Amino acid sequence: MRGFEPLTPWMQTRCSAGLSYIPAVTMLRGVGAGPGGRQHHGASATWSSIVTASPSSAPVASRTLRFSGNTYDPDPLSGNTEVDQRVSPMATSTRTLPNPRRGPAVRIRMMEEAVRLIRTRWQEKRATFHGEYFHVRDAILEPKPVQEPHPPILIGGGGEQLTLRAVARVGNACNVFGDPDTVARKLDVLRRHCEREGRTYDEIERTSLTSVLLARDELALKAKRERLNAPDPFRGFAVTVPQAVALVGRYRDVGVQLFITGIYKNDPETLELLATEVMPHFA
Repeated sequence: MRGFEPLTPWMQTRCSAGLSYIPAVTMLRGVGAGPGGRQHHGASATWSSIVTASPSSAPVASRTLRFSGNTYDPDPLSGNTEVDQRVSPMATSTRTLPNPRRGPAVRIRMMEEAVRLIRTRWQEKRATFHGEYFHVRDAILEPKPVQEPHPPILIGGGGEQLTLRAVARVGNACNVFGDPDTVARKLDVLRRHCEREGRTYDEIERTSLTSVLLARDELALKAKRERLNAPDPFRGFAVTVPQAVALVGRYRDVGVQLFITGIYKNDPETLELLATEVMPHFA
């Protein structure tokens, strides 16, 4: 882990109509070893981030780019961009947006094809692509991304039959949700998909996203939950600092390499405790 990366100030000044964001996001990079021993960047790095709410998935906020409509590529602005594809009716298209009434299997096939189209446009001077859903001829996308061979593609979702298979086929990273036991099961499914697809499992960066609310002890946590009107049960983890350290350790132990936290209601103490009391245990 190389530090935390709060994105709230960036998003508050740059999110526009049509974009929705998680109020505060912190990424614990390097909770586990990166794929291929990849160098993880620190808090001083510049991230290009776009956050979007899709009809069938939670809002996304991280150093990722999500495509809806025309491809947008901020990668020349920063060497640290990832592409986030969520299983959603709002898949990338150069012709028309897909019908939201299409089922999950169709949408996931569309997403896979969209990823292949995006990579083709990134890597070819003039891209011609004819798939089942998307077609382009002599398409130009300039400037090309800085990263070689292309920016990493993160596919979010934990569907065991289709989504994780798509990760094994075309993704560079996954983003799965749930408690550590759930995430462990999802990653085991991903490993099996990789074996069937002839993909090396360790090439894929494993990430997980959850919401957190932290306090120093149980008494302070109870008071904070009452003050912030936190629901019970809490969607995510409302825990003390020692519990948070143990929790992150469990995610690390099941194979998570990037732990992404949404800070409940922008609670500043949660962010401070995460940075000063939790993250040093994983430095």
